[in-house]
Amino acid sequence: MDPALGPNQLADEAIDAVHDKGMKFVMSIPIATTSTEHDWFLKSATASIPENRNYSGFYHWTKEGAKHYFTERKGLYYMHEKGNNKAAVLNWQNSNLRSHMFVSYSFFTGVEILC
Repeated sequence: MDPALGPNQLADEAIDAVHDKGMKFVMSIPIATTSTEHDWFLKSATASIPENRNYSGFYHWTKEGAKHYFTERKGLYYMHEKGNNKAAVLNWQNSNLRSHMFVSYSFFTGVEILC
């Protein structure tokens, strides 16, 4: 979890408190897009740097694209939500992305539903 949100112990305590009341913990997490300020996007945009190479396929990059769905960055276009160039679309066909997501979501122990 982002340290700005508080220590992980607080999240564990919140989940336990919900369970103590006989309820299930549901967490909504966007899995289709990230912000263009997200670390993964920034590394993907600079994948020519050797340490960022594994992030090159995390997003949909192309040499040209329709303006409603693609925005230019450093000579390439990245796919984003229609009309929202700050929400870059993740490339779920990329095995590195899927591995990173699995690790990220396996962190949420005690959460019954991720949506």
